[in-house]
Amino acid sequence: MESLSIIWEPAAIMAVMDTLEWYKNNGYGEQFARTFINNINDALSSIATSPGIGKFYKIINAVEYRIMPTHPKSSVLYYVKGKELHVVDIIYSKMNNNN
Repeated sequence: MESLSIIWEPAAIMAVMDTLEWYKNNGYGEQFARTFINNINDALSSIATSPGIGKFYKIINAVEYRIMPTHPKSSVLYYVKGKELHVVDIIYSKMNNNN
C-alpha cells in the first residue's frame, strides 16, 4: 500500500510542544524528549502504511477517529481522509497524571 501523507493538525503540534516543555520543566533530559519524538514518528510511519492499525476511538461528524499507543504513557489520535493521515492530538498521560 502507498504511504499516506501526514497532516499535523494545530492541536497535535501544540500537544507535542507542551509535552517537550513539560519534560524540560520537570528535569527530564534531552534523551527523554528525543525518545518521545522518535516514538511518535515510528508510530506515524506504521499508521501511514497501515491506517487501520490503531484502535477505533469514536465517530465524530461521520469521521472515524482511531488511537494508537506510541509508548506505554502516550498515544496518537488520528483519522484518515482520502490519502491523508490527519494527526489530531498526542495524548501523554504522564504529564496529566504526574505518574
